[in-house]
Amino acid sequence: MTLFIGKLVIKMESLLNKFLSTDDYRKAVRSARIKGRRASAIILAEIIFARIFFKMGPLYYSLFSLDQKGVNDWGDYIVDKEANLIVRRLNGSAGQQLVTDKLSFYRRLIACGLPTIAVLAVLTKSTGSRFENDPRTILTLDEFMEFADDLPDELFFKTIDGSNGSDAFSAIRQGSHWEFDGKIGCASDLYAHCARVLGDRLGWLIQARVRTHKKLAASLSPGALGTVRIVTALNSGGVSVLAALLKIPVGQCATDNFSQGASGNIVAPIDIASGRLGVGQMSRSRNWPEMKAVDRHPDTGSRISGFQLPYWDEAVRLVIDAQREIKEAPTLGWDVALTDAGPLVVEANAGYGVEIHEVAEQRGLRSVLLDAWRSTSASS
Repeated sequence: MTLFIGKLVIKMESLLNKFLSTDDYRKAVRSARIKGRRASAIILAEIIFARIFFKMGPLYYSLFSLDQKGVNDWGDYIVDKEANLIVRRLNGSAGQQLVTDKLSFYRRLIACGLPTIAVLAVLTKSTGSRFENDPRTILTLDEFMEFADDLPDELFFKTIDGSNGSDAFSAIRQGSHWEFDGKIGCASDLYAHCARVLGDRLGWLIQARVRTHKKLAASLSPGALGTVRIVTALNSGGVSVLAALLKIPVGQCATDNFSQGASGNIVAPIDIASGRLGVGQMSRSRNWPEMKAVDRHPDTGSRISGFQLPYWDEAVRLVIDAQREIKEAPTLGWDVALTDAGPLVVEANAGYGVEIHEVAEQRGLRSVLLDAWRSTSASS
């Protein structure tokens, strides 16, 4: 018996060393140990348990801070891979195509009279008919140079078919030069950068850079535009608001994307009834989601929890009105800018992520969302 137990201990130690030598498991164990004093073996056992029984491996163990949650709560978490299969099926190919193509979606918002950020021009290599209407189409360097003098001094560029803020950047005119994407150059350099980065994508939307509401800018968004994400669902009873959060840019980040904590930005839950923020969440590391609560903005020192968002009621009404208009996609994640003049639709997401909301709210949303999606499915 003693020999058997000895062999078992050796086997368990071997398995433990094997898992800890796997980078993701090692990082997840380290992340949990930072927050507590439990033994590595116990944390590792939990991670393996989460993977086997809840299909959440070490990344999600860290992202959702499962080490701080009771095992009975783990099952209510739903990851984007599973959630997006449901959401995209509900929205169908037509709904997904509409909101993924930012130019078509912009035109739809304008046609519906919904406030959004104006597109000044489209920079593209294509001569297709879809680019012949407003806004202005720029095909060549000469056309861009002709147009550049009339542009505002602060611009924002994003690709028509991009996602998660990929390659988006701001450009600021300083005298005869432009500062853009960490570079300084003349207008022709700016055009060359756009042409080089564009690759096989459809084109760039050129917009005037929007500034967030002065109250938000002073406290929580001193740099990049921090947007509100509101999830809505169309059903037989109207439009339901399912979840809401504020994406809070930190440091020199050009966008407010969270990227499972890798961006260094913060997400904070919003009380839907009042528009007040809860405590924020961010990662200690850019390389792994070592999540921590944060109640002061790292750049401004302003408190996050209890902050009252300006124009909150107007923002909720805006996304409800917009969801009613976009029936092809009956459940959407809306990005809304809160400006001094009121809320503006920035874009909508047909395959919106739910993980970011679960991180912000520090709880799983499987049951809440599945009930809403069933109602949406029944009414579509």
